Amino acid sequence: MKNSRALCPIVVLSTGRIIYSSDEYRRANFMIRALKEYALLNEERKIVLDNIFKGSEFNG
Repeated sequence: MKNSRALCPIVVLSTGRIIYSSDEYRRANFMIRALKEYALLNEERKIVLDNIFKGSEFNG
């Protein structure tokens, strides 16, 4: 579920369009936070995938 918190805003940002924004600062801040969380998620994924491909997850 933690991953969905990072993925959902990215899907909205990448497929949606801005209909209304009364506060450009808050909108920009939301975008920056969403992109940062997504980048951190990708870093965590890379560590896990690297470990799997090296076999450490399976070798104990």
